[in-house]
Amino acid sequence: MHADLRDLLKRHGPWLVFWFLAHLGLFLWMDLHPDSAYYWVWSRRPAWGYFDHPPLAAWLLRVASGAFGVFLINQLLILFALVFLLLWLIRVRGEDPPLFWPVVWALPLLQAGTLAYTPDTPFLLELVVLMLLVEIWRTSPESRSLAAGVGVLLGAMVLTKYTAFPVIAVLLALSLTPSWRWVWKQAVWILLPALFLLIPHGLWLVAHQGISLTFQLKHGLGGGWSVRWLPEYLLGQWVVLGPLTVLALIPGAKARRISVPWDLWLRWMTLGIYGFFAWSSLRHRVEANWPMAASLALLLWLWSRREQPGSVARTAIGINLLLLLVLLGHMAHPFLPLRKDPARLFHGWKSLAAKVEHRVGQSPLYANQYQIAAELSLYLKRMVPSLNRMGRPNQYDLWPDLRPDPGDTLWWITEPYTLPTVTVLAVETLATPMGPRVLARVVWKEP
Repeated sequence: MHADLRDLLKRHGPWLVFWFLAHLGLFLWMDLHPDSAYYWVWSRRPAWGYFDHPPLAAWLLRVASGAFGVFLINQLLILFALVFLLLWLIRVRGEDPPLFWPVVWALPLLQAGTLAYTPDTPFLLELVVLMLLVEIWRTSPESRSLAAGVGVLLGAMVLTKYTAFPVIAVLLALSLTPSWRWVWKQAVWILLPALFLLIPHGLWLVAHQGISLTFQLKHGLGGGWSVRWLPEYLLGQWVVLGPLTVLALIPGAKARRISVPWDLWLRWMTLGIYGFFAWSSLRHRVEANWPMAASLALLLWLWSRREQPGSVARTAIGINLLLLLVLLGHMAHPFLPLRKDPARLFHGWKSLAAKVEHRVGQSPLYANQYQIAAELSLYLKRMVPSLNRMGRPNQYDLWPDLRPDPGDTLWWITEPYTLPTVTVLAVETLATPMGPRVLARVVWKEP
C-alpha cells in the first residue's frame, strides 16, 4: 500500500498540487457560500445532531476560524478523495486510468464540491476510502481489523449524510451473492464499531423527536405523486456528471477491465441509488447532489471498463472541460448574463457585513433567514441568530437561548412582509446577495 502511494504521488503529485492551488486561488475572488457558512455556525456549537443533518460535517469545521479555514478544509478533503480514488482505480485496473485529469477537471460533480462545503464533500471522501478498504479486505476476507474499518466508515457515512443508507443497502444486497458472501463471516466486526459511532446520534434523535431524520424523509419523500419532477431529476444527473464526458465514456463499456465483484458493486450502486431517487422524484423535487454516490458509481463503472479513448471521446471531454472552466471563471468573477446566476451567492457577503457593522455597531443584531444570519456570523465574527419568522424552521430554532425577549430593541435584517409583526422604530432598504431586504430597528414581539 505504501509503495502504491509513493508511486502514485511520483506520477500524479504535480497534478494534485496544481488542482489544489488552482482551486484555492479561486477563493481570492470569492466569498464563502451561505450553506458553507451555515455548517460553520453549527460547528461553533458542537452537538450529536442538528436540525436537518447528522453532525460529522459540522464537526470537521470546528478547527476553522473563518472563511478561509472552511475553504481550506474543503479543498483538503477533495484532494484526499482524489488520492484515494486514484489508488482504487490503479488497484482494480492494474494501471493508471485513461485521461484521469481531463475527466476529473471536466466533472461538475467535483468542481461544485470545490466551491461550497457541504456534507457531500466529506461523504465523497468516505465513499472512496470505503471502496479502497473493501478492495483490500476482499483480498484478505478473514481480517477482522479490515472488517472493523469498514464498520467505522459505514458509521461515519451515516453521521455525515443519511443517504448513506442506500449505499449500505447495496452492500447488504451484494453480500447475498456468491462473490460477496464473505462479508457475512465478519458481520459482527462491521456492526460493533458502526453502532459504537451511531448510538450517541441515535440518542440525540430520540431526545429531539427524530427531527433531522424526519426532516430529510419529508424533504425527500413528501408531497403528492407527480411526474413533473422526474425530467428535472434526470437532466440534473446528466449535468452533474458532465454531459459530454459521460457520452464520451459510454462506448468503452463493452470490455470488462475490472473484477466481477466491482462490476456488480458499481452496477448496483448506480441502479439502486438512481432508482431510489427516481422514485423519490415522483413525490418531491430531488436536488442534483443527493444521488452523488450513484453518479460516482456510474462514472467509475464506465471509466474502469474503458480502454484508451479515441479522438471523438477526447474531443468531447475537451469541450466539456472548456465549458466548465468558463463556468468556474464566471463563478470567481461573474461575466455571463445568466438569469438565475449561481455566482451571486459567492459574492457580496463581506461587503454586506461591513455595511451592517458600520450601521449597527455592536448593537443586538438578528436576521430572518439562516443564510444571511450565517454569513454575518462568519464575517462579523459574532453570533447573529436567525429568527425565522414566517419562514421555514432550521437549526436556529433549536437554540432558544439565542432568541430575544419580548420588548427587546434590536436590529433585524428581514423581508418587508414580516415588519407588521413587530414595532418598527426605523427602517431602510438593504441590498444583499439574496436580493433586497430591510434593515429595521424594531421592538420585538412574540407571535
